[in-house]
Amino acid sequence: MMKKLLFLWLLLVPSFLAGHTRQKVGSAFGVQKLCADKHVLNAGLQLDIARYAQSQKEYQTAETCYLRALWLYRRLAISNPLVHEPHVAETLCRLGEIYTLLQRFDESRNRYEEAIEMWRRVVGSAPLSYEPRLAETLNSLAVVYEGCLRYEESEAKYKEVVEIWRRFAISNPLVYEPMLAQSYFDLGMLYTRAWSPFGEAVYTSDGKMVKHLNPLNAIPYFEAALEIYKKRAAESPIMQEQYSTTLVWLERMYRMRAKSH
Repeated sequence: MMKKLLFLWLLLVPSFLAGHTRQKVGSAFGVQKLCADKHVLNAGLQLDIARYAQSQKEYQTAETCYLRALWLYRRLAISNPLVHEPHVAETLCRLGEIYTLLQRFDESRNRYEEAIEMWRRVVGSAPLSYEPRLAETLNSLAVVYEGCLRYEESEAKYKEVVEIWRRFAISNPLVYEPMLAQSYFDLGMLYTRAWSPFGEAVYTSDGKMVKHLNPLNAIPYFEAALEIYKKRAAESPIMQEQYSTTLVWLERMYRMRAKSH
């Protein structure tokens, strides 16, 4: 199937270009538009192939196609950043996913960090579209930081995600309260994992001592998540399950707090 897709891509692109080259282009603007159209089509095809390859766990092929799409979108963004910088950011996120799956965490972190910088730059033009993507990318970066034992940086990103969903939930609780509850729960779970029960020193792969977090910091976030899940438990089995899971973790933290006193 992958070979068939690549064959179609090689077949379609030359045909598209040949058709456009036969047109009479009477100005520099026309030439520029022709090149832009070519890059947009090519980038879209690369993304389609990359997504399919990723769904088939052919990560090396997906990486190659995402990198080609990224190169094309970067070129397009030079002349039209408002339209194409979001495409650059989205493709960077896709590459971050691939590198996380391949456990190439430094590359994943770099891609997510660049995507976040770009989402921050474009969010003012369409906050309802781009700020949720900013929150999702921050969440992905938080996961990568946690995997690299960089707990304080992971905590900071999760907290930023919480603040974004909290603002959205004020204006549209029906849609965004579940996201807010999930972000509360994710931050709480970070605290349960980012501590050393016996106080032993742990080091990252580059030799830095890991700074652990206080697991009891999870309590207010589990409580906040539980409040939302309890209110919306009747809506779906998923909400009921999330309520039960959060309750279990909250009770566990209460017992830990009682033992520490």
